[in-house]
Amino acid sequence: MSTVPVRSPLDGFAGVITRSRPSVLYQLGLIVVAFLMVLLPAFYVGLILLAGWGVWYHATNDFFILQRGSGLWFRLLFYFGPIVVGLIVILFMVKPLFAGRRPAPPAMALDVEQERLLFAFIGRICRLVGAPRPRRVEVNCAVNAAAGFRLGAASLFGQDMTLTIGLPLVAGLSMRQFAGVLAHEFGHFSQVAGMRLTYVIRQINGWFFRVVYERDGWDLELDRAAAADFRVGVVWHAARGCIWLTRRILWVLAHAGHAVSCFMLRQMEYDADRYGCKVAGSVTVRETMFRLAELNVATSAAYAALRGSWRAQRLPDSLPLFIVGTSTETPSEVREETGRRVAESKTGIFDTPAPPIAFAPRKRSTRPESFARPTRPRRCFGTLRR
Repeated sequence: MSTVPVRSPLDGFAGVITRSRPSVLYQLGLIVVAFLMVLLPAFYVGLILLAGWGVWYHATNDFFILQRGSGLWFRLLFYFGPIVVGLIVILFMVKPLFAGRRPAPPAMALDVEQERLLFAFIGRICRLVGAPRPRRVEVNCAVNAAAGFRLGAASLFGQDMTLTIGLPLVAGLSMRQFAGVLAHEFGHFSQVAGMRLTYVIRQINGWFFRVVYERDGWDLELDRAAAADFRVGVVWHAARGCIWLTRRILWVLAHAGHAVSCFMLRQMEYDADRYGCKVAGSVTVRETMFRLAELNVATSAAYAALRGSWRAQRLPDSLPLFIVGTSTETPSEVREETGRRVAESKTGIFDTPAPPIAFAPRKRSTRPESFARPTRPRRCFGTLRR
């Protein structure tokens, strides 16, 4: 009696694909963004030096204000006021250079011994793409996947990579679609110079936006001081005005740098998309984009339903499977609207080709009570299908 050999789900992903050659726009973007990312911090340091020079010039050349005329209080105010304001502005400009970042929330990492099939699948896609295998695989409940350096700047000049997988992708995509998503991320792994420059760009952009928008206890104390005695409050209000003007200048620089860096990031995403198309096929990649949009919409509906089920003390056993289950109950008109928006969407100057943002459905589901129904507990990685 002959037996039919059982095929492994990995058998369909054999061989090696040809590496994609970076486009001219991608290479141009690297050069332009690298130049701009060096220019922006230099301009910021130049503003600090200019403010320091202004304070020193006023203190050494305008001493005559104290030597003539009447009204001692006004003479003291006009001489020492700009010095105090200038020093406060310099302090607030230098402070972000030494301000630490909030620690990131702990991530959940997978054990290779417990998820051997997944790690074998990841290794097979890495060989197809010709990318280094990730040292660490993390999971979360976002409808997204990401590639990055495991130890941040400490891993910048090595191949110490981390792959982050959103569990709704594992539960809601077919194996071929999931392979295309992984190939896209491993395409980033193969972008050696781009990945490193992208890390630096994101750090600089994040730092600039922190300088512009972040407020701390020093800002609150300055606001309280400005509300004190009017004679002293004039100085504090002037300092607040100068800090606001400085942050407006940095706002322009931050958005200019963000726009240029998004141009390069778009080219990187297009380059990584080529790997996804070569592994899974362009038709599957197109289907994946529509599926990601559906999962985003389902995520919004699932979290809205969880707020009600939390009050009723009813929670699902698995959030990723709950999101996927919600997507199957999405009304047909919402799915059609989602597909239309995906098909007609165009990237803007501050966009990168990421999964479409979920929007609020115009019509609620006809079965809202089903959202609060707990799902049957299952291992999420067991839901991969062909």
